[in-house]
Amino acid sequence: MKKILFVVDSLEVGGIEKSLINLLKYLTGLNKYEITLLSLVSDGPLEKEVPNNIKRIKIKWEKQKYLKPIRKELKNFNFIYILNLLKYKKKVGILPTGESIRYNVIKSLDKIKEYFDIAIAYTDSSSLFYVGEKVEADKKYVWVHMDYTEKNNRPISHNVFYEKMDKIICVSKKAQESFGILNSKLKDKTCVIHNLLDTTRIDVLSKKKCNEFDENYFNILSVGRLSKEKNFETLIQSFSELKRQLEKKIRLYIIGDGIEYDKLKSIIKDEDLQEDCFLIGSKENPYKYMKNCDLYVQVSIREGFGMTLYEAFYLKKPVLSTRVSITDELFTNGYNALIVENNINDITKGLYKLITKDDLRKRLTDNITNNVIISDEKVLINLLNGEKNEKN
Repeated sequence: MKKILFVVDSLEVGGIEKSLINLLKYLTGLNKYEITLLSLVSDGPLEKEVPNNIKRIKIKWEKQKYLKPIRKELKNFNFIYILNLLKYKKKVGILPTGESIRYNVIKSLDKIKEYFDIAIAYTDSSSLFYVGEKVEADKKYVWVHMDYTEKNNRPISHNVFYEKMDKIICVSKKAQESFGILNSKLKDKTCVIHNLLDTTRIDVLSKKKCNEFDENYFNILSVGRLSKEKNFETLIQSFSELKRQLEKKIRLYIIGDGIEYDKLKSIIKDEDLQEDCFLIGSKENPYKYMKNCDLYVQVSIREGFGMTLYEAFYLKKPVLSTRVSITDELFTNGYNALIVENNINDITKGLYKLITKDDLRKRLTDNITNNVIISDEKVLINLLNGEKNEKN
């Protein structure tokens, strides 16, 4: 059996982490690989979802080594990094934020003594640093989950680590395209493998009873980390405008946690939406909410893939989305979803149209075929087995 190591930053609840769990379940089900998982930050909510037959490696954090890079930043008077570090450490335990601190912390860790056939960094941040510097393997791959169309220099600033990778796996064509534009020298190393869905799990969990929605209201749902790129501030403002335009009783539910919680809570209060707009936190089973909502909405500024859009689409829900990397691959605007520009006016108009036109919502969902799953398993297996793929 080939020995494969996966390294991920954490096992917190998020699209990247969920897609990794789906991938691990698929690969272990094949019984062809000996898989090891290293989570740089352990004890996340998704720990219990990791298949039992996967070997785990734990990081041994040594306080003095951990403090060295922090001292370095203090000497450089880089107080912004230190502030971010303290905020992140309070939330997740140990791994700091800020790319330079992340790198210096990873550099201070011991190498893994075991040798692997393939080592995979499942993010192109801390995991990439670790696989690049601390792992010995015949082949090294990195997963890229981000669309770099927005101004971002990571494909350039991390170049020394990308160059150590044998393959750069992008989760969408848009992610591959944007990476190639910013780092044309490494474009030939890239390929596309879309995230896998655990449809069996979604089917089971979506059938669980959902008591949170009031049937007397039109219930709108959005799921995601409460961070700037998810753009929940704009969604809440659009919802507030809708409340002024519509006689219909509507409510907005947002599933997720993150650093913008207090800010969003304040906006909800300022807009006097406490009775109709709810931040309900992270949920281990978001699928029962997806299955029972009247409309699923995602207004992200950018997405590498957009797992929740994919999941809502699989559950055949009417979807409104801003244009992100996966929308052109998954949706046909006006046929099986409504795609709008990312501004309050267009989002509000789109929501108004979908809320007031029952026939439009029905048409969109009727046009979602049973064949909504993008099957890249063959591409993945060929890559792991060292075989060539026609797809790139």
